[in-house]
Amino acid sequence: MASAIADADAGEPRAVESEIERLRKKVENFPSPSSYARLAELLHLAKQDFEAEAVCRKCIKEFPRQAQPFVILAEIQMATGRHDAVGESLRAALERDPRHYAAARMYADWLEQRQDLSGALTQLKQILSYRPDDAQVKQRIAELQARQRAATGTAPPKSAPAMAAAPPRAAAAAAAVSDSSGSRAVPGVRRSAFELLAGESGIHVCAVIDERGEVLLARNHLARAGAEEILAAHAAAVDRALGVALRCLGQPRPSSWVLSAECGQVLAFRRQRGPLLAAFADASVRPALIELRALQALVDLGTA
Repeated sequence: MASAIADADAGEPRAVESEIERLRKKVENFPSPSSYARLAELLHLAKQDFEAEAVCRKCIKEFPRQAQPFVILAEIQMATGRHDAVGESLRAALERDPRHYAAARMYADWLEQRQDLSGALTQLKQILSYRPDDAQVKQRIAELQARQRAATGTAPPKSAPAMAAAPPRAAAAAAAVSDSSGSRAVPGVRRSAFELLAGESGIHVCAVIDERGEVLLARNHLARAGAEEILAAHAAAVDRALGVALRCLGQPRPSSWVLSAECGQVLAFRRQRGPLLAAFADASVRPALIELRALQALVDLGTA
């Protein structure tokens, strides 16, 4: 069964508004860290950042050992331009849960933006201590190490892969096409928000798809080659059919939809215009909890 939910760019849709109201009552009567987190994420998605931050801080006060409210608070601070505070919030999250993957990746990105490549590498290597097979993190480490060597004029170690020894321009071009995780990317696209989304637990394939159904950017965590093309073809077909059906009913094109089954689901998100971001995910993945990151990834791609 497919369900269409418009995002906050198209106004505050009833479905999201109703869920926000339900969660407001729930945290008032039966507060829990997960309910606070979901309410804060939805408020942030709806651009109600003042209330979203208040919800995060209330959760921190009532459940001081939880890491997730600090992560959401960092996302709000980043979106509202308070970049210095972002690091403090992420450090607080990692103090409470040193293995919080999203916090660790965001903190590494934050350190990199501050030109602290050594700190970012240390954080990424820490992730490998509990996720040793994370191809995304290994690729990012290789990229940062290459940048460090380029900055210092140090030659790569003899044991380094051939990619690291290639001229910087050639290495960058090759990295833009593929990496060891079976990913593909278009040159010049900032990938951090997309990688955070693709790294969420329960998401197996994630792809950005253009109007023709072509894959622009993909993460494939399955052992099955070509899974991103299968996702693109499936999501594009459903999106077109859903758009036609809604036009017949006089309704606008949906900016997000979910196709669910017992074995899993396809999630799709779009801003007002531009490409579709789709994912193959476990049935347990909550669409509302990843919608914010999906929209942030589309913002990074420069969609309207």
